[in-house]
Amino acid sequence: RTTLGESLIATIDQLPADQKAANAERTLISADPVSRQAKVTSPEGTDGWIFVHVHGGKLESEPASLLKETIGEHEIRLGRSPGHQRNFLDSVKSRQTPMAPAEVGHRTGTICHLNNIAMRLGRPIKWDPVKEVIENDDEANALLGPAMREPWKL
Repeated sequence: RTTLGESLIATIDQLPADQKAANAERTLISADPVSRQAKVTSPEGTDGWIFVHVHGGKLESEPASLLKETIGEHEIRLGRSPGHQRNFLDSVKSRQTPMAPAEVGHRTGTICHLNNIAMRLGRPIKWDPVKEVIENDDEANALLGPAMREPWKL
C-alpha cells in the first residue's frame, strides 16, 4: 500500500476506504489488484458482498451465486442507465427525472470529498449528513471548501 507521504499522487485506488453509514451499512472502496481500477463494495450483508467496478459497471460477488439470484416482482430493483451523460441529456429532452438527480450527485460527490479529506489527514473522520459538517474536527472541516473572500460567505 502507498501512504500519502510516499507519493506526489495518492488516490483512493491506492488507499482503500472503509465507510459505515448511520444505518450500519458498510461500503468498502479498494483497487482491483490486476486492473488497478477502483471497486466499490456495497452493500456487505449477511449473505455476502457485491463489488461494483466504478468504471464499466462490472459486478463481482462472494459468493458468486449472488449474481444469479432472481429478483422477485415486488422486490427493490436498481435502475440501469446507458451512462450518466446520455441519461442526463435524455432526461432534459423528456423532462423526466434522471437516474441520478441533483441530490444523488451531491451526496455522491460528498462521499468522494470526505474520502479525500480522510486520506489527506491520514485518519478517520465522522460526517454529520444533516448539518453537512465533520463532527468535532476543525482541521477536517477547513478542508471542506476554500476560504471565501469578503464579503462572500455561505
